Order: sequence, then C-alpha cells, then structure tokens
Amino acid sequence: MTIDTTVLINRIKAKNKAMTKSGSQLVLHVIGLARLYSKLKASVTGRRWERSLKELDIHPRVAARYLRIADSWWVNEELPEELLVQLPPDLHKLEVLSRLNPQQLDFVLKTLPCKDASRGNVIQKVQQLLGEQPSASSKRSPGVTALKKRCADYCRRLVDVIDDLREENLDGDTRVQLWDEIQAQLSVIEEALTAPEAADDQPAEDGEEPSDPEDEAEPAEEPSNSEEEEEGSE
Repeated sequence: MTIDTTVLINRIKAKNKAMTKSGSQLVLHVIGLARLYSKLKASVTGRRWERSLKELDIHPRVAARYLRIADSWWVNEELPEELLVQLPPDLHKLEVLSRLNPQQLDFVLKTLPCKDASRGNVIQKVQQLLGEQPSASSKRSPGVTALKKRCADYCRRLVDVIDDLREENLDGDTRVQLWDEIQAQLSVIEEALTAPEAADDQPAEDGEEPSDPEDEAEPAEEPSNSEEEEEGSE
C-alpha cells in the first residue's frame, strides 16, 4: 500500500516534535525517522524530494545520514536493550556504526567506548574493520574529504535539475548555451584547484586530532535538522 507523501511528512514532523533526550530511546527515535525518510524518498520523484526536505526544514546531508541508516539491518530487526544502551545518541556516529553487521558491531562496541569516543575515532575504527583505511592525503587534509562529498552532492542536484528540464523540451541552442555556462563554471573550479599553493598545509599539533569539518558542526547528543548546524564550520 502506497502512503501519501503528505502523510509521511506529517509523521516525520510529529516524530521530531516528540524527540526524547533519553539515550536508548533517542537511538530508537533515529531508527524510526530513518524508516520514515526512506519511505518518503521512495514515494517521490525528481525535485519533490528536495522540496519535501525544505518543508521539513532538514538539510539534505542530514537526510542522507538517515537514509544510510535505513539501508542497514537496524530497521528490520528489533534491537535488544543491551545493544541500544551501548549505541551513542549521535546521528553521525550511528550512521557510521550502522554499516557494520551484527558481529562487527558487537566487536566495535566491546573494544571502543563509542559514546565517549570522538567521531573521528569511531569512523577510523569502522574503516579499519571494513578495510577502508583512509589515504595519507585524507589524513593530512580532512578538507579533501569534505570537498569530495560536497562535489558529489552538487553534481547529484545538478542532474536532478537537468532531469526536470527535459520535460520542458528545450531547443538545441538553449542546451548548448547551458552546457557552455556549465563548462565556464568548471573552468573556474579547475583554475582554483591548479593554482599554486600560497603555503603548505600546516600539520596538526602533536597530540591534536584533525577534525572533520562536519564533526565540529553537529551536536554531540541530539540529531539536528539544521543546515546551519551542519555547515557552520565548513
């Protein structure tokens, strides 16, 4: 049975209003929202998804975290209380941990205090377990990862807009003009990337862990819908 998009949006709004501060209950709340966002994403096409997120006042990056959690086994099983109490009430950490299978998750929770550990440490632990050790350049410059993510996000949005434009049956001249403008913007990006560096990147101080720009913006406890909180430090 197909659920009306408006009904799903209202359910998400109601669930956000009912946000609880309790640790294990907050984790269940996040999983419940992940289910709803997944259903909403499946029920819309084109730019209706983006408009739905604006109506919900949630940044696309935050919604993407919920969708990745929705792809995990968490949404199909009832997690036991002894597992819930060990999971961190932190959307970013939960997104990363949800990539693990039950055995891997059990190992990580036994070897790392995920509630108290930094997001960087949780990400590193999961990457090591999955054989996804970050490259040396990513370790030296966390901004590279943020740039790649943002570029992929912008490209997806651009393709969505192009898909919508196909319905307008644009003539050939207009298509060529649009492509020329896009290429001009790409040339600006190319120039910025290939320009000589003013100074070498400064390494982190001894004992200081480089932080992900997204990490500094997200709240430690309660998942946030705010774009400002998500992008404040980028």
